[in-house]
Amino acid sequence: MTARRPPAAVFAVIALVLVMDQATKLVIGAVRSHLPISLFGDVRIEYVDNRGMSFSLLRDHPTLLTAAIALLVVVLGVLLAVVPKRFLMPLALVLAGAAGNLVDRLRLGYVIDFVGVYWWPTFNVADIAILVGAGLVALAALRPPPDRL
Repeated sequence: MTARRPPAAVFAVIALVLVMDQATKLVIGAVRSHLPISLFGDVRIEYVDNRGMSFSLLRDHPTLLTAAIALLVVVLGVLLAVVPKRFLMPLALVLAGAAGNLVDRLRLGYVIDFVGVYWWPTFNVADIAILVGAGLVALAALRPPPDRL
C-alpha cells in the first residue's frame, strides 16, 4: 500500500464531529444543574461523568485507558493514509469520535456522556460517530473492491 494524503472532505468530517462533540459537551456541562430532562419515551438528556469506557470497562485504570485511546487515534490517523478509499469516511468517523472522547479525558479526566436511554448506557456525539463509523467499516469490508465488481 502506498501512503497518500486523504481528501480534504475526510478532515472536514473529523473537524465537524469534533466541534459538534465538544460543543454539545460544553452546553451540557453549563446546564447540568437543570438535568435530567426527559425528551420522549425512554430518552433523556442527563449529565454523566464516564470514567471508564462502554459499560464502565477499565474504570479503575484511567491512565491505561487514555494511553490506549491516544494510541488508537494515532493508528487510525496513519491508516487514513493507506486504506482503500471505501474505508476513509468510516475510519474518519471512528477517529473523530475517539479523539473527541480523548479530549475530554485529557482535559477533565473523564468523558461527559449525556444522552440516556433507560435500557442502554449513556452516550454522546463521539460515541455515535464511533458506532456509525465502525458499522460502516464493517459494511465496507463486506463490499468487494471496485476492481472486482
